Amino acid sequence: MGENGHVSYSGGLTPGIPVATLEPTRQTLAGSVWFFHHDWHTAHNGVDTAANFRVWRATETEQN
Repeated sequence: MGENGHVSYSGGLTPGIPVATLEPTRQTLAGSVWFFHHDWHTAHNGVDTAANFRVWRATETEQN
């Protein structure tokens, strides 16, 4: 996790969801994350763990 509490996501094949269609909920769920041990970017140096994430609800699609 970055200093600001954000994580990056890559590798997804689904299209993005417009920010204007999202609303927060009070729910959190655990999700899988991984990071490089001691921030050393090399093969087989990943650490798998879980983190709690806020859950957002997608409302109706954004009107153009």
